[in-house]
Amino acid sequence: MNVLASRPPISKDDLETIADTTIAPTPLEAQPERAARLMDTILYGLDRERFPWMREDRQATQAERRIGVLSCGSGSLPARRGCRAHLLDTAPAQTDKPLDR
Repeated sequence: MNVLASRPPISKDDLETIADTTIAPTPLEAQPERAARLMDTILYGLDRERFPWMREDRQATQAERRIGVLSCGSGSLPARRGCRAHLLDTAPAQTDKPLDR
């Protein structure tokens, strides 16, 4: 499973190894430093061309958000839902609808 929109894609197991933590919610909630390491690893690995605003610490333009959402089209269905929900600021249940193209 590809869990990052990175180049090259990274698996869940590799992400956990690189971040030196698990991605399970309970340990992340109990130990915020684990969540911080995980987020740092994810942000470091993001594709700069698809998500330029993340590295520049700014809000995405509407066009950048749309490109980001459309680029979430590969990978597993839960990963696509999570990516789209994050980029569209919607709840995961609302992302079952197809995007307007």
